[in-house]
Amino acid sequence: MLELNFLGKVRIKLDDQDISSKVSSKSAALLAVLLLQKHKKIDRDKLAGYLWPESAEDAAKYNLRYNLWQLKKLLYSAVQEESFLIVTKTTCQVNERFLYRCDLCEALHIDIAAEDDVTKLEYVRQITREDFFRGQYFAGCDELEELIIMQRYCLENKRLALLKKLVEIYGEKGQDALCLSALQDLEEIDPYDEAAAERRIGILIEQGNYNEAVRYYQNFYNKLAVDIGVQPSDALKRLIGGIGKREASRSVVRIETHCLQSVDCFWMSDVLKQLMEEGSLCFSDYLSAEMLSDLSHIQRRLGKPSVPPSLAVVADAFMELIKGITDGGNQLEIAVHDLDSMDVISRDVLQLLKRTCGEMLEIIEVKE
Repeated sequence: MLELNFLGKVRIKLDDQDISSKVSSKSAALLAVLLLQKHKKIDRDKLAGYLWPESAEDAAKYNLRYNLWQLKKLLYSAVQEESFLIVTKTTCQVNERFLYRCDLCEALHIDIAAEDDVTKLEYVRQITREDFFRGQYFAGCDELEELIIMQRYCLENKRLALLKKLVEIYGEKGQDALCLSALQDLEEIDPYDEAAAERRIGILIEQGNYNEAVRYYQNFYNKLAVDIGVQPSDALKRLIGGIGKREASRSVVRIETHCLQSVDCFWMSDVLKQLMEEGSLCFSDYLSAEMLSDLSHIQRRLGKPSVPPSLAVVADAFMELIKGITDGGNQLEIAVHDLDSMDVISRDVLQLLKRTCGEMLEIIEVKE
């Protein structure tokens, strides 16, 4: 049996012997091109054009001839008594009678819609975690590079469809942990998929994990609002809004923060971070998408602002958030470490907040 792995680091084994070190990167690319033809013959001149486009014609033909000779000899199986390649004067192809497995072919050829075997789907999920020819670059081989990029694109789409299939299967079986794992991988490919976000939040709510549901919604809302300038669907808003009917909102929100005098707005940034991690509040309940974008200038977890706002605008958005939280009936208790080291901007903002929020905002100095 010949085992060919092109996803991630190239690995080749023949009859249980690892021969990867004997196959050059160009030879590995040659094998991949042949395998992508699905056992069809490919013209030798075309192969030379893929791999040695900048060489003179005679040199390119010689390089191809030498690599084919090496591969034909190297991929000869004494067990099967034949070689993996069939080479003629003008063409080359994979030997259809030869027993082999190729991760690239398995990933590309699986019929996701028709496949219900979870073991097979999970196998393809595992192998497609890695890129086709990961970290490889074939300088000057533009056509080959385009082929590799196209296959990576096809593999990503295949993985996307596969993960959605697994989400459905695990969801129907009530296997929440496996479903959440598939949703996590799905988010890495498409971070703006509202159906996936709705499924994930729904599972968290059913588990009673309300804080995590709110935290995830907050992060998802920020990605939509800040990155692409859209709002979540009404269905998603209703889903997260229903949490309040399942569990009474907390009246006291407690966080711990730190100060750094040399960095403008550091304490404000830490407050935002800790509130997001605390998880019981949705910033979008108190701020517009524009204000969220303004705050992302000092807290990267909120996204990336297209145009950095002035610090006055940032301070205004921060105060609007804190005032909105306290006006909404929540008492906010903020423990502050190193209070004497608070940066000037944060200190001024805090003094103003103390006057406007009154007893609903309590600042607790922590002595080290």
